[in-house]
Amino acid sequence: MRYLRLRTLLLVMLLLLSLVGCNKQSEEDREMVLFYRDKAQSYLDAGDFQAARDVLEEGALHTGDKDLLRLMKEVESRISELPADAATNEQALSDSGEPAAQTGTEEAAESADQTLQEPDPTDQPTEVQSTEPTQATAEPAPSETVIATTEAPTQPTQENLAASFGKSDRKRINVFLSNFSEVFFDNFGGKDDYDALALEDYAYLHYKINDFSKLSVKDAYYVLSKENMDHCLNRFFGFTISPETRSRTNNGYTYTVEYKNNAYYYPAADGESYNSFTVVRTMTRYDGHYLVEFDVYELDLETYWEKGFSDLYYELTADEAASRSDVSYSYSGIAEVRDYTNGTFKSYQLLNYKVE
Repeated sequence: MRYLRLRTLLLVMLLLLSLVGCNKQSEEDREMVLFYRDKAQSYLDAGDFQAARDVLEEGALHTGDKDLLRLMKEVESRISELPADAATNEQALSDSGEPAAQTGTEEAAESADQTLQEPDPTDQPTEVQSTEPTQATAEPAPSETVIATTEAPTQPTQENLAASFGKSDRKRINVFLSNFSEVFFDNFGGKDDYDALALEDYAYLHYKINDFSKLSVKDAYYVLSKENMDHCLNRFFGFTISPETRSRTNNGYTYTVEYKNNAYYYPAADGESYNSFTVVRTMTRYDGHYLVEFDVYELDLETYWEKGFSDLYYELTADEAASRSDVSYSYSGIAEVRDYTNGTFKSYQLLNYKVE
């Protein structure tokens, strides 16, 4: 708990510093300062204090921002108070000795992802509280052979598999579908019926929320490499799309994602609240896949900013979610998914997705 209090203090400092010190900076300089703060925050979320310190130092040198320098020194002083392994290891921040319920980088956090999404052998109800908004939706790195499994065709059945799910099975499907609701994902008709720009936006936002280290910054853009784009699309949809510059015009505003130098360039923007999550109502087997009816809820903003998501929300049944006072119903939908495995990691891939 001592380390959680230290991290909470650092988060408060980040918030305070974000409110002062930028008055005389240009808009571009402010965006750069905010970028470095956000990136340092992502490392603090993962418990890697040393990486957060290094990012703040880089930002201070690059922008000359005194607040970044002061925050770097504060992180240094906190590192000196931590055990040697706690400065870079999130496991030191959990009372249970296991990683806290939040995401880190895909390369470094496969074991943490298993804690978040693999079955719990004890299957006992627990509530792991986080000290700030985090999403339990990162996926393992492509270090093992990935298999998207499709079972032999079966006859349609009306059996609601979700009704007999234990906590871990329920969390697995809720977490998977929350990957889409948290980024406001819209309808997806499958490999032959999709909006290419919407899929690219999905990958970008997924990394922005769950693995910010996959993004880099250049001028006023967040940059996502083609390699990381392809990995995300393969993981969640089972295919990739041709890389090119794409635009969308809505209400007179044209939104463009430029593709160049083997990377996608997204206009830098921050401040969104990603407080939506999905709860499955029914899950039936059909033709080797699963048809899933689901509801999307929003966690109230006060809880989201103060505590963030814990496993509790991803383990809710439909009835439990409907009765909670800290969440509100948003909309419903239906999805078709298939099994997905990566070594010992088990999840799903999306085949079809429609919201009301």
